[in-house]
Amino acid sequence: MRRCYRDPTIAEVLADPLIRMVMKADGVDAAELGAVLTRTAAELARRPARVADRHACCG
Repeated sequence: MRRCYRDPTIAEVLADPLIRMVMKADGVDAAELGAVLTRTAAELARRPARVADRHACCG
């Protein structure tokens, strides 16, 4: 049986308590990191997907 899991969203990752503790310890601003990750995700979404980038089980 094949199972396919989705990656967490940026908001989900940044809301995770363990991630928040590590960011706090490292002096990382959650809003700033979220903005950088969102811009990067948007840029990557504009690029054509390569066959190797697609998940085999998720289409």
